[in-house]
Amino acid sequence: MEYLLLPATFIVAHAEQLLVNATEITGCIDINLFEVGLTISIASINIGNIFGNLKDGVTLKVNLLSAKGEIRVYLKNGNKVWVHLDV
Repeated sequence: MEYLLLPATFIVAHAEQLLVNATEITGCIDINLFEVGLTISIASINIGNIFGNLKDGVTLKVNLLSAKGEIRVYLKNGNKVWVHLDV
């Protein structure tokens, strides 16, 4: 599944905490460099931190007893942050 989060400028201005189903994504984005630092939790369990550039996309692979797959966060159309959930 893919979800449009918010325009990147809105996210960095408000350091939003986003909830997509049971997945919680917290962090911030540098809108000038598109660098991101995120903490991802599933069902209130911290899965991990990811850092990188949204132009390249950042991916967190999940391999737990209760969840397997990956979460990818990337920039689409130059100004929108998207999350691809495959968990």
